[in-house]
Amino acid sequence: MRHPYYLGLVLLCLTFSCATTRAPAPTDPATTTSKDVYVPPPIPQPTFTPTAPAAPPSTASESVGNSITNYLPPTDFQLGDLNAVVSPGGSSTLAATASVFGQPGVTVTATLRADLTTSHLQFSFPAAAQASLSSFDKLLGGTSLSRYLPPGFPTDQPVALRTMTIDFAENGYVIEQLSAELGTADYRMPAPLPLTVSGARLDLEAVRPTQMGRTIGGTISGTAKLGQTNVQVAATLNSDPNQIDFTGSLTELSLSILLDALATGPETRRLVTLLPPPLKSLSLSTIAVSARPFAKILSTRGSTSMGDAELQLDGSGPRANLIFGLAPPATFDYGSIHGLLTPLNQLDLGGTSFVVSALPDKSVELALPSLAAMNDLAVAEGVNLIADLKFSEGLSDIGDMLNLESARLTGTLSRNLDHGSFTADLDQTLKLNEDGTVELGDINLFTRLGAQTGLEFGLAGLLRAQVDRDLLGFNASFKVNALDQSLAGEFFLEALNPPVAARRATDFLTRNEEAIPEWTEPFGIPGVGIRKLGGSAGISPRSPILLSSLGLTGAARLGTVRNRKKHLTGALTVALNVANPAKSLLSIEVNRITPLGMIDAFVESHGIKGSLRDVLGSGLEDGKVLIVPTDNLTLFGVTYQRGVAFGAAMNLLGVKGRMDCSMNDAGVSGRGSLDPINLAGGQLAVRGIGRPGPLVAFDVSTGRLPTFEVDGEATLLGFTAGTRMLVDGEGFEMLMRGSFLDDLEGIFEVKGKLNSNQGTGIALRVAMRNEFLARITREATAALDKASRDARQTLLANRRKLENQRKAVRRLDKQIVAREAAVKAAWQRERDKANAIYNSQIVVVRDFNRKIKDLQKKIDKLGNWPHELAEKAVLETRKITMQAGRESAKATLAVYAQAVNKIADLSDVLPNDPELISLHTQKGAANAALTIATTGVDVVIGVSQGTIDAAKFMIDNTIGAFDLRSMEFATSLGFGNEFTASVDMNLVFTGNNHNLRMEFDFADIPGSVAKLVGKLTTGNALKPGFGETFGKGLESKLTARTVAR
Repeated sequence: MRHPYYLGLVLLCLTFSCATTRAPAPTDPATTTSKDVYVPPPIPQPTFTPTAPAAPPSTASESVGNSITNYLPPTDFQLGDLNAVVSPGGSSTLAATASVFGQPGVTVTATLRADLTTSHLQFSFPAAAQASLSSFDKLLGGTSLSRYLPPGFPTDQPVALRTMTIDFAENGYVIEQLSAELGTADYRMPAPLPLTVSGARLDLEAVRPTQMGRTIGGTISGTAKLGQTNVQVAATLNSDPNQIDFTGSLTELSLSILLDALATGPETRRLVTLLPPPLKSLSLSTIAVSARPFAKILSTRGSTSMGDAELQLDGSGPRANLIFGLAPPATFDYGSIHGLLTPLNQLDLGGTSFVVSALPDKSVELALPSLAAMNDLAVAEGVNLIADLKFSEGLSDIGDMLNLESARLTGTLSRNLDHGSFTADLDQTLKLNEDGTVELGDINLFTRLGAQTGLEFGLAGLLRAQVDRDLLGFNASFKVNALDQSLAGEFFLEALNPPVAARRATDFLTRNEEAIPEWTEPFGIPGVGIRKLGGSAGISPRSPILLSSLGLTGAARLGTVRNRKKHLTGALTVALNVANPAKSLLSIEVNRITPLGMIDAFVESHGIKGSLRDVLGSGLEDGKVLIVPTDNLTLFGVTYQRGVAFGAAMNLLGVKGRMDCSMNDAGVSGRGSLDPINLAGGQLAVRGIGRPGPLVAFDVSTGRLPTFEVDGEATLLGFTAGTRMLVDGEGFEMLMRGSFLDDLEGIFEVKGKLNSNQGTGIALRVAMRNEFLARITREATAALDKASRDARQTLLANRRKLENQRKAVRRLDKQIVAREAAVKAAWQRERDKANAIYNSQIVVVRDFNRKIKDLQKKIDKLGNWPHELAEKAVLETRKITMQAGRESAKATLAVYAQAVNKIADLSDVLPNDPELISLHTQKGAANAALTIATTGVDVVIGVSQGTIDAAKFMIDNTIGAFDLRSMEFATSLGFGNEFTASVDMNLVFTGNNHNLRMEFDFADIPGSVAKLVGKLTTGNALKPGFGETFGKGLESKLTARTVAR
């Protein structure tokens, strides 16, 4: 062996991308592989069989009619007058004009046999003739022509009719062969293929189309534009769409122009940054172009100064990938790509291929001769090397020892081309027991070289052992590092996936706990699963203690419940390098650090619910810490890139959030998110606009434009405000919106894109929706109507109260009058009685006076005669008795007069009557209540109702007189090749609904101005009723994209 360095170049290094986290394995593309065999659709068989005519033809016109009537109805075929040239005893040729497929002016030339059966028809159509593809269904045996066309072909568009010829069998009505020349609409191939075939021509060929074993074919040809370069392409029709391949050729084109034409998306444009500069400057000559619309693969192959090359756009997977392949000749100088590859010139390499891929891909199929025998080639992102290493000359001793002539050499270069990793799998497997449960395999020589890691080469192997149902791998490797002058070894156990016996490394980004293999219950320990466990050590004379490095790795699962998603999992990798501290490393992962996590992992049914569960569940979940000081550091089968990464999910009383941050040589990226928060029935809420919860993300990486995204919206006491901003390599988007309750809402949205799938340009939209004034009007009117109803009800109640009080007053008046009458009557009776007694006594006194007067007259008439004196004495005595009786009567009369005088005057009696006093008191209270009831009625009638009517009039004629319900201004300058502006309004004017729409097309400025002036001058700008505007719903019309992570 001439140099130990070249022995080390028989290398393998696991290929990883340049992220600071461990590189995930390439994702499975949705392509057809050997494990997923494409099954072509069955060949369509004829479903239409022509019928024989009822009788042999007697005329040429009848013969032509019999031959075509099976395929075209009378409405589609009408034959004019024939001009026949008949050859005696032979065929005849005739010509006529006809209407075919409903197209008049078609020239028909027919050839008839001696028995007048038609053998040949030829149709020449006028320039503007068209027909639908379905018109050919019966001509093709009842099968739609679309079954033979590529995906996305414009089958719903009419085809231009040019010429058509039909050859018939001996019977004159069964088609033997059909040919047609048709023109089709432009064919845009399915995305992401950036090809449109314009001026397309469809040449149709069908042999015995109505019979079993028929053949239907033809070609589609036209001009396709590859970037700014036109290329003539053609494809053969086929009932299997996977076989339809548009091919063409170009004389010469630079790779940079091809890259600009094919790298149309953010993923495919990554290839531009991954290609080494010497490859970017290549030019391809004698280029073969191939586009398969069904498979969504477009490839260009040609020759370059460095060998055969191919650039392939593969859109068959979930993400489009752009791949460049180069097959250099045997005398190729590998150092011309990069100085890192110069040592490869000393090796005997054959069948070398370089594959540069924009994305990791497990199934790459290139047409390079060196890769023709390799199906489903797996490649990593960036530069991949595949070659056959021959054990000749300096490596012959290794070949003799291993009994091998060659080995497949594979390797990758780092993204910044400062590190290479290569391996030569020796394809050696040694079974160590009879039943094959223990075997030694995956033996390989490897080398790694880079500016920071130095030169490493060594030997690695894997011992597989079946332990119960688990497949375990015992990895061992030994390596020598020239830079550190160290010798190191690693030994670690890693559980393997039994179905594929492949190593599975724990990954930060793609966790599937049930799928990760493990050693379950090692040594009978319940609730434990070991996924990885090992250590490493190294020695170096540069270390003062000889021991230069120590390392430890472990990954495990803890838990006894049946649902493994509840188990605790974690991983730890620690490396300490004394000789070179920059090659130390720390990696920590844990799925949850909470009291509830511990309980969930070991207790099947604990019954913890509600607030207690939220409290115990508070803590960290899915935490990670990764610190790597040096690039391309490989430990325990994993390659790390320099940088720092940390992240964790936080759970605080049921509210979850997550934060991730990564810093490395490529740049800085971070992401923070929070679950939506909704408290107090939505009075306090935090959420996202384009996603459930708020988000902040950024990515500032070298070689591409920064990416920044903010998405969040908050609500507090009915007020809502939200913002969404996105800046990435395609341009920017910004959305701002706010609202108050459900009545007032506004939005501002702007987007600018450069070379995106939406085009290049700027779009702006400003919209508002105003239901606030309408709500105020509705609620105020409703309140006033309610107040009016309440006033009317109050008025009726007050009127009822007033009437009741009036009745009470009238009732008391009647009682007072009646009482006064009763008091007056009683007073009058008493006074009349007293007067009667008084008057009767006056009569007694007067009677005494009369008698005394009569006695005195008698006395005066008597003289003094004795007999007269005696009589006089008797009369005097009687007089004195009468006088005494009169005085007694006068005394009695005085008593009676005093009694009469003691009876009060009626005006004094009435006010002092107790019952009248009570009645007058009640009447006073009733009069007061009557006054209040009268005032209530007066207020409702005279004041409140008038105020209500005035308020309603004010609302209807002020607030409700003009109300702008919705308004939107939108403009597009470049998107979809549109240059337009529009204004939409819905408004209320003088109580009536109106809408206004104005549009302006910058591509047709005179026409737009004329329309605008016409609307304004004719009064047609303002139309009755509400129209549809974006402002009605305010949903986002600009597609929201999230930052790829």
